[in-house]
Amino acid sequence: MKRSLTCILLPLLLSQGIAIAQTELPNSIDSQAQTAPVSTTSTTGLQPSIIPLKGTDQIQLQLVNCNWILDCALANLLLPASTRIDHLQLQFDNPALVPAQVLNTATVVQGNFTRYQLTDTFSVPPGVQTLAANQIVSLPLTLNRFAMPPDQYTGAIYLTLANQTNRLVLPVSLNVRSGPLLPLLILLVGVVLGRLFKYMQEQGGPQAEARKKVYQLEADLKNAHPDDQKRLASMVKQARDRVYRQQLEAANTQVTVVQGRLEVLTQLRSIETSFQAKGEDAPDQVFEQIAQAREEIRLGNDEAAKTTLDQITEVLLQMPTRRGAGDDSEAMKRH
Repeated sequence: MKRSLTCILLPLLLSQGIAIAQTELPNSIDSQAQTAPVSTTSTTGLQPSIIPLKGTDQIQLQLVNCNWILDCALANLLLPASTRIDHLQLQFDNPALVPAQVLNTATVVQGNFTRYQLTDTFSVPPGVQTLAANQIVSLPLTLNRFAMPPDQYTGAIYLTLANQTNRLVLPVSLNVRSGPLLPLLILLVGVVLGRLFKYMQEQGGPQAEARKKVYQLEADLKNAHPDDQKRLASMVKQARDRVYRQQLEAANTQVTVVQGRLEVLTQLRSIETSFQAKGEDAPDQVFEQIAQAREEIRLGNDEAAKTTLDQITEVLLQMPTRRGAGDDSEAMKRH
């Protein structure tokens, strides 16, 4: 009997113990969860990057490098004020609630043609720069344009920020030109040369040709008799003056007239000299006509002088007994 009761009660007791154990397990887990400390990690995170504003995100400037007083005065007069700035404010937006720190700045800008590097002439102040939190802040940029040779410069400004793995890069494009004085001088010289070339085309050539005729006339006059030179000297001077005054048509006419008068005087002098060289006495009529022809030339009566010369020629042709008369007449015809 006892053994049968034991066999019946023992399984009941074991099953009740298991049930009690199963019902107490969630309470133990909850208690462990309540008593276990919550593990927290300090996540301060990286410092938010500052945001460059428009005009700072890409620095593009047109500058002028003038050295002389007149050059700079012309630059102030002709070029906009933006080409003459010496300082520029780099503006940033710091949206974070904590200040931002710029640990280091580096400027790498080089000329495309001269390969000249801008170091102290284009720079941001060195050292740590603190930018206020949640504000629009700025950094000064110094420009020494007088030390920048004219060129097209490209490069960038690099900003190293605290708690940042990447540097902030600001692209730079500078166009530095010389002052306007030299281009204006070149333009002025070009205008002068252009006008001179046009003058030489339109009037320089004809004037040079007229001057050449005057020089030839003066050379011919030097070979004439001194008395004949005196008679025509003032006329040659008038022709030369008209050339210098651009009265080219009148000058050419004057040269033609003087050449005709010189030819008549030369023929008269040849007739007179031929009689003296041969020791012969010419008719009084011939000498009178020679003097008359010279007087007509002095008075400017060229046609009358030529008519008188023709009369002298006829007189000489009517003197067959005079030795050399034929030669004189032939010489006069050749003239």
